[in-house]
Amino acid sequence: MHISGLATVPESDEALVKRAVEIIGASFSEEQWFVTWADCLNALGATDERKRAVILAAVEDSLRAHLPYEGVYVLEDLSAAIGCYRASELGGLTHPEVEESRSACVDAITTPEERELLEKRARAMAPVSDFGWAPEVAHGRDHIYAYALAVDPEARGTGALRRLFEAIFAYADAEGLDIYLECYTERLENLYAHFGFELIDVLTCDAVRVAERRMVRRCRK
Repeated sequence: MHISGLATVPESDEALVKRAVEIIGASFSEEQWFVTWADCLNALGATDERKRAVILAAVEDSLRAHLPYEGVYVLEDLSAAIGCYRASELGGLTHPEVEESRSACVDAITTPEERELLEKRARAMAPVSDFGWAPEVAHGRDHIYAYALAVDPEARGTGALRRLFEAIFAYADAEGLDIYLECYTERLENLYAHFGFELIDVLTCDAVRVAERRMVRRCRK
């Protein structure tokens, strides 16, 4: 996608890749799914700093996996970043298939014991970790899926999120595309609802106190 007002992050621009990782990683270190996932490392005495490092590595793996598909963007002033893609541009792959192709960053900084715990926790969280749901809900129609988005902590309250959404919405409406995303807190659900996203459903499980809220923003031609 070529979205007016946003800069596509290319694989060749390592500084820009790192900047996008920093922005999204800072937010996801506070995000309920990632916090719950990384908390399993408490069994090994992991510090908050250690858990943040693992989350940041997971975010980097996710973004780098999507770079070949033009799946990472930043506001031109670098105040916000979003991981999103147009489904038809994945070459027939699903989001989970793209993500599974990359784990180098997490593998590089974790021990076998840590990876075992993280994998066990991920399995327990599977019922609230449905990241390949959008194509089914879209009934095969092309769409945009936003798998990660964040505002730089220093730019919160400056309207950066609004400018990010305005750029994505303008492109989606021009192309006739719905936008799908999920979030894990009522606060984020309300925030996205403010920008026009509708709640589709909520997934829960007994193993963890985390709920996946699946949302859509319908195309407005």
